[in-house]
Parts: sequence; C-alpha cells; structure tokens
Amino acid sequence: MTHRLNSKLAIVAAMILLISFPSLSVAKYPTKPVKVIVPWAAGGSTDILARSMLTVMDKYFPQPMVVINKPGGGGTVGTTQLLMSKPDGYTIGIIAFGPFVTQPHLKDLKYTENDYIVICQVSSIPRILIAHPSTPYNNIKEMIEYAKKNPGKVKAGVSAVGSTGYLAMVQLEMEHNVKFNIIPQGGGGPQKVAVLGGHIDVAPTTAGEGGPLVTAKQVKALCVMDNKRFTDIPDIPTGEELGVPIESGVIWHAYAPKGTPPDRVKILHDAIKNCLEDKTFQKIAKKLNLGIEYMDPEASKKRLDKFRTLYGEIIGKLGLKKK
Repeated sequence: MTHRLNSKLAIVAAMILLISFPSLSVAKYPTKPVKVIVPWAAGGSTDILARSMLTVMDKYFPQPMVVINKPGGGGTVGTTQLLMSKPDGYTIGIIAFGPFVTQPHLKDLKYTENDYIVICQVSSIPRILIAHPSTPYNNIKEMIEYAKKNPGKVKAGVSAVGSTGYLAMVQLEMEHNVKFNIIPQGGGGPQKVAVLGGHIDVAPTTAGEGGPLVTAKQVKALCVMDNKRFTDIPDIPTGEELGVPIESGVIWHAYAPKGTPPDRVKILHDAIKNCLEDKTFQKIAKKLNLGIEYMDPEASKKRLDKFRTLYGEIIGKLGLKKK
C-alpha cells in the first residue's frame, strides 16, 4: 500500500514539476551548433544572404550557426538532405523557392510540400523587366501591344527553360495571347550581357541584377514584375499599374524538416526575425541589395502554395510536367 502511495505521489510531483516549469524542454535547446544548409554553391545569392545573416545571428542565438553548401539539381540536392535530416532543430536551411514551387513539377523528388516547416520568409526580390534602349516600346503595356502586332519578333532572354523568369514570360504569352521568341541564356550573367549587347530585346532580370543597369541608364525599365514598387528604385511602375499585372521574382525562406519540435521552431523563428530587424544587418543587406522582407510562417506558406499552383499550371500547359 505504501509503495503504491509513494508511486502516486511521485507521479503527481512530476506532473506539478512539468506544469510549474514548462520551459524545461526549451532550456535544453540549443546545446550545440546549428547547420544551415544552402543548396547552391558558395558565392551565390543564397549563400551571400545566409552568411550575411549569420554575421549578427550570435546576438540572438546562443550557439553558432554554420553554413553548409550542398549544390546540385537546381537546389534539390541540398533541399533533400535538409528534409531528410533529423528533425531536432540542429539542421535548417536558407533556400530560394525554386526547389519548392517549380522543381516538384519538373522532376521526381524524395520530398513533397508535406515534408517541411516554413520558419519564415527572409527575403523577396522582384524581377524588373528590362529592355535594350533601341526597342520601340517604353513599358510593358507597349511591349504587349507591339508583340500582338509582331508575333515572335520580341526576343526575350531568360536564364533557362523552366526558370521562374521563363515561366513569367510564358505567363504573359498565355494571358495576353501574344508570342515571344524566348531564348535561354544559360544564367543571369549571360542574360544581362545579351540585353546590353542588343542580342535580345527584353529580359526579366532580378532587381539585384537589372536594377543597377536601370540606374546607370544602360537599359530601359519596362516595369517591376510585382504587386508593389521596388523601394530601391521607386520610380519604376509595376505591371499592374500599367494594366499588365504580373508577379515574378525570387523569394527566400528559412526551413526546417517536418517533425521539428514547435518550441525549437519558435526559438529559431524569433532569432531569425530579430536578425532581420537588426540595424547593423539591415545596413549590410541594403548595401548588398538582399531585399530583406520578413513574412510570418502562415503567410509565407500561403505565398509558396500560390506560386506552386501557378507554376504547376503553366508547366503542365507547356508539357514539361514530369511523367
């Protein structure tokens, strides 16, 4: 009888302890460094973003965060490694949205949208549709009107077939019943060189790539391909303002594998949010044109779902969808 009573008292005491100190499980995390997977090579835009964030992260996170570059497969190699890793809060990723919104439609992957947790959005950079100065149109509306009268004459340079810039140009074709001559350039660098040299007429460049060319007046800006103006060059109207709504860019989020404990995700989220709001980091970000833009987990996921659906529909109509 005494033994049973003692057992019951021990259980009650343990429950009281848990209720009284709910943060005990949180206090155990983190006890070691956190790996931050970047699924592209060192020196690229995602790598620069992640490493820039980590310059101030030690103010808000009690353990080191270490970037691990895992390039390959359009970002899917590193993304797969992240999502297959132990969901304990010690492996996260800073990843541009391609592996989540386009690649799942183009190839068989070991992960789906149910295998990850969106910690938050950290950056969003719109595309600027730029044109060679010799082109006979000065904004996207005039370009569409020209393309209707001259099918296939507008040479549009994109980084690659299946890229979000490519899909944006196809979206314009489908929505406005026009035809461009879309020419893959093999990357953002060659894309810029081609439009500067007049080898192509227009290019849906990221603001980070096309913005400096616009500022230097080396190219014309036909529109910002977003639902709001680009704050660094605020005088460029959006496509929507010109009657041709189009939303395209590159968005980066912080991710964790599905199953990561919510309390650990919260700690990571708060540290990252504090980092993004840090004045020292914001100065670095502005200098590097990182396009810092926080969005909470729920809104981030909705935005990802929107683009996944949009690009899935376009890829399906193009016949590029995986069999």
